[in-house]
This record gives sequence, structure tokens and C-alpha cells, in this order.
Amino acid sequence: MKLIFNNFGNTTLRVSDFSYKIENIMRVYGDLVTNNPDLEWKSSSDDEIKDPDYVPNNLQYKFYNALVKNELMKSKSVNMRISDKEKNARQKSAPLEDIGLIDRKSGKILGPGRELLSLLNNGGEKGLIKNEFIPIDNLSLWWLKRLYNEKKSKLNVKTRTLENYIKFFKSFDGSLNDDQFWLLPLYESTSQEVFISNLNDIKVTGRWNILRNIVSECVEDDENFEALGNKKGKKNIPDVKIFRDYCLKVYDSKQTYEGFISLIEHLNHEGKPYIRETFLKPIVSFGRSNLRFIEKNYKKLYSLINGFIKENGIKDDKMFFIFIKTFYAYGTLNDYVDLNTRYLKLTNCFKFIREKISFINGFDLIVSHPKKDFLKKFIVDNDSFEPDSLNNLIKDPFIKKSLKEKNVSSIQDLSDKYKQDQIEIVKKLLKTKFTVDVIIDKILPLFKDHQNPKNIKTLRTLITKHAKVPAMFEYVIALVWCHVDNNPSHLINSARLFKDSDYLPVSHATGGSGNADFIAEYDDHLLHIEPTLTRGNVQKENEHEPITRHFGHNLMKVEDSKKREKSYCIFVAPYLGSNMLVDIRNAKTSPWYDTNDEKKFDGLNFLPLDIDDFINILQSKKDYKFLYNEFMKLINSDHAISRDGKMWYESEVKSTINNL
Repeated sequence: MKLIFNNFGNTTLRVSDFSYKIENIMRVYGDLVTNNPDLEWKSSSDDEIKDPDYVPNNLQYKFYNALVKNELMKSKSVNMRISDKEKNARQKSAPLEDIGLIDRKSGKILGPGRELLSLLNNGGEKGLIKNEFIPIDNLSLWWLKRLYNEKKSKLNVKTRTLENYIKFFKSFDGSLNDDQFWLLPLYESTSQEVFISNLNDIKVTGRWNILRNIVSECVEDDENFEALGNKKGKKNIPDVKIFRDYCLKVYDSKQTYEGFISLIEHLNHEGKPYIRETFLKPIVSFGRSNLRFIEKNYKKLYSLINGFIKENGIKDDKMFFIFIKTFYAYGTLNDYVDLNTRYLKLTNCFKFIREKISFINGFDLIVSHPKKDFLKKFIVDNDSFEPDSLNNLIKDPFIKKSLKEKNVSSIQDLSDKYKQDQIEIVKKLLKTKFTVDVIIDKILPLFKDHQNPKNIKTLRTLITKHAKVPAMFEYVIALVWCHVDNNPSHLINSARLFKDSDYLPVSHATGGSGNADFIAEYDDHLLHIEPTLTRGNVQKENEHEPITRHFGHNLMKVEDSKKREKSYCIFVAPYLGSNMLVDIRNAKTSPWYDTNDEKKFDGLNFLPLDIDDFINILQSKKDYKFLYNEFMKLINSDHAISRDGKMWYESEVKSTINNL
């Protein structure tokens, strides 16, 4: 057999904010082809590009410019060649075509692409609707369908990658550890029986040894063992040959410490990190060593690296060939486990908890069904995105029996069980990963300088690497309110941002007439929370209209005038702009009209807070009832100074919050 990798997606769109990017790239493409129905997806010819006055009028070029305008691609240079711009457009659009959303040649949006855009319209309202049988939202359900249809198995065209992955999950009772999940892309590189055996042994035997054995079985005796290049080309072959000679001497016990230093000096002197990054550093990690090359503890490195080489028996060109091909496969699997995680998280049908990946409740019933193609027939081929679209499955004999064993006999029972499961997940997050102390000391302060690369890296370590910073900010503000109100359900019901099955953030809440980022309904009032990371004059320009629109539209739905008067909106930012403070304070005395120019009520209650205020609120440990009374006193203040939003915040709001 040959070494075959089966994975989801491709590396041209492997970004930390994956879902946000691909959904917004689709939006941009949709607007472009709608507004330019007669343009073709063609590349500029060499003769056209040679004309100094030539400006392309094709979809590729316009798509590139639209991506840059929407901050979905950075323009590396104003003098970038037209051909490079069009190449970037092709790279960014390729994943959309790979998963069947668009046909670039015809300039069309295909059925699944139209489905996605419909789920994202109106602030993503339809995409947020939850299915009652599987506790995932419509956007996640859409991703599940696309993932299923994305790619067929490379050897067996009758099966698909997701089907095969599920098969191996089921072989281990629906759960794989992180080592097993890492190895999954190689399931067609050996027989199914041997692969299951490898999955069973990998935690004990280790990734390297299992992978080396698979690679060894895939190497034929007639291989060209002098072909030492990899997918990046042949430029590194001279250095690879130097490394080969070094390894052969280690096997023959002819390699000296001086030879090791010579190898390191050569690599450093030539400025070639390839051997160090591709081979030597992984060897150190395999040895579970804390050594780092920067420390230049070369004697320990020499012993560790030479011992590893000798263990692998690098006695000839064939053994060295297997050796380096194992490293290449190792790096490739690291890339693919990252991609697979990103894609499977989009479906929200898999839980990624503590080095363990498993099916969520509900989805486990579907994939374990004894009927062949049950997933395809009842989920993938079901075109409906209504909440009850899968409810009839509860009548299926197998599912009915399985649920009965869990004391579930109705959709309401199932819904109650899911809600309790979700609450338990959030409770655990609040007690472990996101405690009050962690939020106060380690997380919230980082948002004050949220564009600092070091802070971004730390936030991704503390929260998730699968979301943008604005989504993480919305998420943390929701966590704060869970603590303040002692109510974990706020993260489930009140926070509108997209969350994965582990209740970690995926992408931020999108706009719409009444779509605030956080909406909590109490018996006698409504609470909106609108977080933003903007500052200065941009804060007023970008935020004032949306937050007043969101709050005003939702208040119009409140029929009880007393409840409306007691409702309020917290506007929170790292730093509050002076003009923004003035505008939202003025909203207190401004009338609100509907679309028919009919006056509905007077005044919108806003309370502006910055990050330090939120920290002080958490530190105060005051309950929400007390805080609400204090907040309403501030909002209803009739002091002369309170008419100036900036003065009101600085003299009254800040002082009150500081002295809670």
C-alpha cells in the first residue's frame, strides 16, 4: 500500500477564526456575483498584464479587492502583481468550491452556498435556531451536511471520509483519545484490522513508533531512496544528505561530538533551519525532553539525538528514507489533526474534552443506528432547517429503545436532558477553566491591549484558538454575567455568539434589528449587554446606531410599560470614548419611534462600563439584585452633572462601581 491521507479541508484556509472567515468570504463572494452577473472567473492573460494601463475586469480581481476591503485578506504591497492578486483570490475561494458552495468557472452560487447565505441573513437569526432532536444550531447542522459531502474516500469511492472516521470512533465505543484522533487520516494506508490494532496500541507504543511502522509497510523495495525531497521541493536535499551521512555514522558508532557540533554550526551558519525544525526538534520532543536548542546544551542534545537515531537503525539509504518519510508524515498529520479539529468543531457533533474526542448526545444515536446510510438518509438528505425537522426520529424503534434506557420518552424529555447536560458543561467551565480569579487576573486585563500579538496568543491559550478576539470578548463578558447572576444558563440562552459543543466561542454575534450580543430576560426587566473592542471616535461611529437600534427594537416587543422602564443596556468596552458616553446618555431623554413614525416610548436606559468596572463588579461579590438597584440609581440620576454623559460616567458611575 501507499501512504494515503484522508482529511477534511485544505491548508489554504487554516486560520484560527475559521468559521468566521469562511462564512464571511462566502458573503463577499455572494455579493460580488450578484452585483456582477456578467463577469467571468478568468485570469488575466500575460499580454493583458504587460499593458501598463490594464485594469482587470474579472471576478478574480474584484474578489481580491473585496476581500481586502472587508479585512479578510491583507494586501502585502500596493505594488503586488495582478497575477499574484488573482492567485490569492483563487486560494481564498478554493475551499468554497471544495465543499460545494460555488462554481467559480460559471460564477454561480450553488444550492449549499445559497443555504449558507440564508442562514447568515438577518444577523444569522435562522442559523442560531436549535434543532430539537440533536442539540445543535442550524449552522452546525449545515456544516455537518457539507462535511459529509465534502470528500470521498481516496480508495473506495463508495464511502466518505466522515463515514470512515465515524466507523473508527464506533470501534472504540464512540470515543478516541488525542493520539488515535491524530492517526485517523492514515486509515487507508493499511488494512482495517491492522489500523484498528494501531489505534489500540498508539497510546502505549507512541506516535512515532506506530507511524514508522505504517511508513515502513508503505515503502517498496524499488523506491528511489535517493529521492530525498519532500512536498516543498528539492532545495533542501543537500542538507538532507548531510544529515543522512551523519545518521549512518551514528549507526556505525563513528559519529563524534565534534561531528554533531559541526552539523549544528553548518545549519546555523548557512541560516537553514530546515533540518533543525523538521528532524532535530521533533526528536527532542519524542524524548519528552524540556531541552531547547536555544539553550545550546549541546552535550545533552548530542546524547538524546544520537540515541534516537541509533534506536531507529539507520544503517543504509532505505532505512534513512523510511526515517525521513516518517518525519514528513508526522508533520503532515500535525497539520491535518488541526484541520480535522476545526472542521469537526463546526458541526458541534463532537466533544473535545481533556484529550478525548467523542460524539455528543443525540448524534451518538444516529451514527450507531444499525441501518446502513441512516445518517445520510435522515440527516444529510433532509433539506429542512426547522427546529422539529428531525423529531420524527424519536419514533424509530432503535432510537426509541435506546432513549427508553435513559428514561427519555418524548421530545420534551430529550430537550430537558440536553439542557441539563449543557448546564453541567458550563458549570464545570465556571468552576475550573473560567473561575472569577482567572477572569479577573488573567483574562479581562488582556483585552485592554487586545491587538498586542502576545496578548492574542495568551487569550487563545486561555480561551480557545478557534475564535477571533472580538468573539472571545463577547464570550468572557457573558461568563462574567454567569458569575454575577450565579446563573450558568446565561452562556446557553442569553449570549448570542456562536459556541461549539464544548461551549467555547466560535464566532461573534452578528447584527440585525433586534440582535443584541447578550439578551437576558428577568421577571420585571430586560437586560442587554453590548461589548465592543472599538475605541475613540470610531467607537461612536461604529457602535452608537447598532446598539440603540438593537435595544430600541427589543423594547418595542415589551408590552408592559413598567417592565420597559426598568429595562437597561450595558455598553462595555476596554476604554469608553467621550462622544460615545455623551450620545448614549442623551438616549435617556430621547423618544423612540417605530418604522411608521409612531412614537412608542421615551428614553433608552444605557449604563456604560469599562473593563476595570467589570473587574470591580466581580471583585465586589455583590449579588445581582443589589447591583441592579445601584445601576438603576445611576441611570435615573437627575443631578445636573448627569446630563453630560462624560461627566456623569466619570463622577457618578465610576465612583459607584469603585466603591461597591
